[in-house]
Amino acid sequence: MNVGHLRRAERIRQAMKQVVLAKAICTPSYLSKIERNLICPSEQVTTLLFNKLGIDIDMLQKSDQETEIEFLKLLNENYKAVITTRDDNFTKQKLEYVIHQSSLFETDYLYYKYLLIVLRFQLILGGDLEVRKKEIDDLDKASANFNTMQIYLFKVNKALYYYAIKNRKKAIEYFEDVILAVNTITLEDWEKAELNYMLGLAYTADNRVFISIEYIRKALEFFKES
Repeated sequence: MNVGHLRRAERIRQAMKQVVLAKAICTPSYLSKIERNLICPSEQVTTLLFNKLGIDIDMLQKSDQETEIEFLKLLNENYKAVITTRDDNFTKQKLEYVIHQSSLFETDYLYYKYLLIVLRFQLILGGDLEVRKKEIDDLDKASANFNTMQIYLFKVNKALYYYAIKNRKKAIEYFEDVILAVNTITLEDWEKAELNYMLGLAYTADNRVFISIEYIRKALEFFKES
């Protein structure tokens, strides 16, 4: 069980700095890697960290598949709501809600899905793009473990990041990677419409109007009915 994200969430909830949690257990840099799920600590280190945080390991290990399914459903529902509503205040509320619920999951699969959706919400809201770049770099290190849908979400996030920093060429490069990734997954109609909308914006910004018209037309077919 690799649950570095749970340690980080609980540490932050308790307003505890990394150096305080790591003291007499491991180095702060080692703890940082644990919290990002880049390494799996020994059983002894795991126990010491959980004890210091006041987390009951036995209760944690009783988390079952039903809880995981519920959290995945929560993530997907909030992701769809944000993308289809397109309102900053609503997005902010959903971002805070999803972050608050993060202690419900423990698997790497759910953790990566959570990080990718949170990153998407943050890119929609703007904010510190240097922080977003660091988050993207951290996810890049773990991307070899992503499933096909997570790869799709990650490439969309990369494209949106480069669009946000006005690197249109790089944004389109990643969007074209996204188009290839679509062939390996099944998207719902609202996801296809959102992708076409983003492609239309990217090509418009790059002054490739005729290509953008085709993507916008496809997006409108959905938006007019919804």
